[in-house]
Amino acid sequence: MGENGRRGLVPGDRSEFWFPLALLGFGLLALLALRPEPGFGWFAYTPRSEMMATTFAVQGSSNVIVPEFFVDPAGLGFAVSGRDFWPVAILVLFLATVAWYAVRMRRAGAGLSRGRLITVVLGGLGAIVLGFVLGGIARAAGDGPEVAVTVGGPLVGLGLCAGAWSFFRLGPGGRAARIACAVLVPAAAFLALAALLPDRIDTLLITTGLLVLARLERSILLAVVAGAFLLSGVLFARGVFGLALSAAIVFAGVIAAFVVVRRPTGEPA
Repeated sequence: MGENGRRGLVPGDRSEFWFPLALLGFGLLALLALRPEPGFGWFAYTPRSEMMATTFAVQGSSNVIVPEFFVDPAGLGFAVSGRDFWPVAILVLFLATVAWYAVRMRRAGAGLSRGRLITVVLGGLGAIVLGFVLGGIARAAGDGPEVAVTVGGPLVGLGLCAGAWSFFRLGPGGRAARIACAVLVPAAAFLALAALLPDRIDTLLITTGLLVLARLERSILLAVVAGAFLLSGVLFARGVFGLALSAAIVFAGVIAAFVVVRRPTGEPA
C-alpha cells in the first residue's frame, strides 16, 4: 500500500502525521471523560449538552441567563471553561506538532533553521489567534450569511485580483501579490465558514491545520481524514456520538499512517 508521487516533511517510508492525530484523538477522549453522568447537578446546574454541563446566572435586573463556566463533572477539583478550553488545546496541539516535526527532521538530517522555525511558530500562533478573532466577529455579527457575503466577498475579490496581478505579470510586486492572494482567499473562506458555523470555530481551525499539514506532507490520506473530521464535527455537533465518531476518525488516520507506505516521487503505483 502507498501514496503515489509524494515525499513528506521527514524523509522515510512512514508518515509522521500520526503523532498530531494521536494527540488530537486523546484530547477528544479526554472530553468524553469529562461528560457528566445522567441527572448530574442540582438546581443551579443545568446540562447544556450531553458533553458537559454549565452553570448559569441571572445578570442584574435584566433577567438574562448566560453561561458562566463549565462545572467539574469528573470530580477533578477544577472548573473547565468552555470558552478557554479549545483555544488552549489547539495552541498546545500546534506547538507539540511543530516540536515533533522539528525533532524528527533534525534526526533525519533535514532540520529547519532557527529563523525558519521561529517564523513557523509565530505564523501559526498568529493564524490561530486570527481564526478565533474572526470567529468571534462572525458570532457577534449574528447574521451568518450576510457576514459571509458582505465581508468574505470583498476579501475574496481582493485576493483574486492580487492573484491575477501576479499570474499575468501586470506590473511590479508579483511576489507581494502572491502572498496577498495566499492570505486573503483562505482568510475569506474561513470567515465565511465561521459566519455560517459560528459554534464550530474549533472544528474549522483543527481542519484547517490538518489540511495545511496534508499539503506539506503531500498526503491524500491526511486530507481525507481532515474532511471526515470536519463532516463529523459539523453534522453531529459536540454530543457524545459526535465526539466518539471524531475520535474514531482520527485514530483510524493514526492506524492508516502506520500501514500506508510512502513511495518516492515518480515511482509507479
